[in-house]
Amino acid sequence: MAIATAGLSLADPPAATSPASTRDMSTARPPSPRQWQTGLEEVRAQLELIANSKTGTPFAPPAEVDRFLYLYNALGPKDKEVVVADIATAYAAPRPKSLPQGRPSSPETIAAFFSPYSGVRYEKVWYSMSIADGAIGALVDIRGVASKLQRHSPPSDVSLRNLTDSLRRHLVPIFNSSALHFQPITWDSPARILERVMHHEAVHPMKGWDDVKQRVGGFGDGRIVLGFFHEGMKDDVVAFVEIGFFEEVRGDVTAIINDPAPVLPTHPSTAIFYSITSPHPGLTGIDMGHMLIKRCVPYLFSNYRITTFCTLSPIPGFRAWFEARVKAGEVSGDGVEQGWRLTQAQLDRLLGSEGWIEDAQLVEEVRLPVTRWCARYLVNERKGAHGQAIDPVANFHLRNGSCLHRINWMGNVTSRGLRESLGIMVNYNYLVPYLEPNHLQYLKEGVITVTDHMSSVLTDLGVAVGGDNAKVRVVESQ
Repeated sequence: MAIATAGLSLADPPAATSPASTRDMSTARPPSPRQWQTGLEEVRAQLELIANSKTGTPFAPPAEVDRFLYLYNALGPKDKEVVVADIATAYAAPRPKSLPQGRPSSPETIAAFFSPYSGVRYEKVWYSMSIADGAIGALVDIRGVASKLQRHSPPSDVSLRNLTDSLRRHLVPIFNSSALHFQPITWDSPARILERVMHHEAVHPMKGWDDVKQRVGGFGDGRIVLGFFHEGMKDDVVAFVEIGFFEEVRGDVTAIINDPAPVLPTHPSTAIFYSITSPHPGLTGIDMGHMLIKRCVPYLFSNYRITTFCTLSPIPGFRAWFEARVKAGEVSGDGVEQGWRLTQAQLDRLLGSEGWIEDAQLVEEVRLPVTRWCARYLVNERKGAHGQAIDPVANFHLRNGSCLHRINWMGNVTSRGLRESLGIMVNYNYLVPYLEPNHLQYLKEGVITVTDHMSSVLTDLGVAVGGDNAKVRVVESQ
C-alpha cells in the first residue's frame, strides 16, 4: 500500500531506522543522471543486507525492505533490468549435480537436489517483501522484468526461468480468489482507476475520456466494466472485463465499441464479454481472467438476470497459420477441394493490404472458404500430448470450460483485427451446467465442446464433429 512521501530523492533516501517514513514506493522521484550509478549500487547493497540478515526468522528487518523498495522503484526501466538480472544470478544457489555417494544424505541435501529453489537467497527477499507495505506491486514488477529478460535470453540460461517460477510460487497464494476484491468500475470510480483502465486496455484501445465513459456505462447503462483489485495494489486494477448487454448474441465488436449511447435493453438476456484484460506481465501464468469470469457470472445473474454469457473474442493466431497454409500450396490450385480453394488473385488481394474489405464482391467471394479454414484452425489444429487448441485465446476459454458457439465473419475490421484474423471473431459460450465437465474433458483428453448451433455450422462447412471426430462433442445451447 503506497502512501505519499513526495519530495524525497536518492540523495536523501529514507532512513533505515524509520520504516514509517518509507511507505511511498510509487511516487518517488527518479534519480538524476548524476545519481544513477549510485542508485544501482545502493540497491545492490540493500539486497545484500536483506539476503544476509540474521533475524532468526525468514524475514529481514522491515526497515531494510522499505529502503530497498524505495530505491528499486526509483530506478528507470534499464536499471531495473540490471538489478533483476543480478538477483537471478548472484542470489541463486545451484542445485547439486548428484547426491553424495557412500553416506546418508541430509534432508536439506535431498531437498536441494530435487528443487531448483532450495537455498536460493532471493527466496528470503520475496518472503521479506511479501509482508511489507507497498511491496506486492514491486514483486509483480520484478517478475514482469524477469519475464521480459527471459524472452530474450538463450534457452540454456535457466536462471531467469528459475526466478520467474520462484516468484510465481510466491504470488499465487497472494492473488488467490479470496484475496481479490471484485467490484464494478463506473464513471464515479476514482480518476486514477479510470486512467489505469484506459492505459491498460490493449485489445480495443481507448483514445480518450469519452471512450472510457462509454465503456464504463457513463453514456448509457448498456455497458459495464467489472474488475479485480488487491489490497497490495490499491492504485491499480489487477484485471478487468468489459461487458455489453443485449437481447441476443452479438458478433460485431466495432458496433459494440462505437455505439455512442448504449442503453440497457428492455429484456436483457445476454452479456457479451468483449474484452478481458490482465495487464501486468508479472502476473502471467496466474489465471486472473479465469477467476474474474467465474465471479462475473453470478454477479450478472443476480443483478441483471442475465442467462447467456458469451465472449466476443479475437483469434490472434489465425492469419499467420492461414498464410503458412497458403505458402504450402494448400489453399490455391487445382488440387484443392472446391469450397476450400481461393484463387491466387483473391489471395493477393486478401493478404496484400487492408483495402480488400472495401470490395463487397470480394468480401462475399472469400467469406465461405476463409471461414472454413478458420473453423478447421479452431477445431482441428492442436498441440501437446492432450491435443489442446493452438490458438492462445481459444485455449484460454476452452480451459475455462466454455463452448465454441459461433464464428463471426467481419467481426472486427480494425487494422488489428484484419492483421490477426482477417477480421473474424468468435463467440465462446459459458454454459454454466457444462463448465466443469467441459474443463476436465478438455484438459485430460483435448475434447473441444461446441454448441448445437456451432455443430450445424461446422457440418455445413465440412468440418467433422461428434462421432466422426472424437475430439469434438456437442451440447445443447440454453
